[in-house]
Amino acid sequence: MKWPLPALLLDLFGTLIKTGSDEVVHQRISEELARIHRYVFTPEEHLNLYRKLVEKGLGSGEAVWEALMELSRKKGFKVVVGKDEVFRMHVELHASEATLYEDVLQALSLGRSLFGRLALVSDSDVDVARAILDRLGIGKFFDAVVVSGEIGVRKPDPRLFLEAARRLKVNAGECIMIGDTWKDVEGAKKAGMRAILLVRDGESSETPSTQPDAVAGSLVEAVDKAWKLLKDGRLAI
Repeated sequence: MKWPLPALLLDLFGTLIKTGSDEVVHQRISEELARIHRYVFTPEEHLNLYRKLVEKGLGSGEAVWEALMELSRKKGFKVVVGKDEVFRMHVELHASEATLYEDVLQALSLGRSLFGRLALVSDSDVDVARAILDRLGIGKFFDAVVVSGEIGVRKPDPRLFLEAARRLKVNAGECIMIGDTWKDVEGAKKAGMRAILLVRDGESSETPSTQPDAVAGSLVEAVDKAWKLLKDGRLAI
């Protein structure tokens, strides 16, 4: 019996790169936009509004711009920076601040050797994800990159995960997702995949509404557990 091709799906922020970089980037953007506009609004006002817009489902780059436009309407000042410039700042800062966890290269090499096909599934913008992958030199590991900014939905919507499977030309049931949040677990499980929750600090503050198939303390351990889950599942068929 020939098994369907397997695939490994991975999250970006908090799984491959350190989560603090995203917060640093948006603090810097809000500070720069406030400075350019002579502090007619505070960096905190822009940052808080940005966060609310993202929570409503707006893409990160669009949220940065819309927060600025909303402040302009509320406070009656003229925006003196173009949308393209704001988007360029957003991408360049994300790329420059992104830092890999120490075990990522080993884990990606292991995942590639075991699964053959890897996809990135991230709540980010296309340009941001590509810029980060390129600067860190890990884009070569992925056969597909699926991001919320392109698909128009955010995790835990299963459509992100199903799109990854479609692009990899594999069955959803042969995919295993590794991520550091309950949204990764819930979205993958809704898509008919198995999921591993990555808890790097040894304890998660989240309680997934859907329980993961396994929990791992490092990315290398997560990849190893993903392969064992796949083999065990196949043997049980």
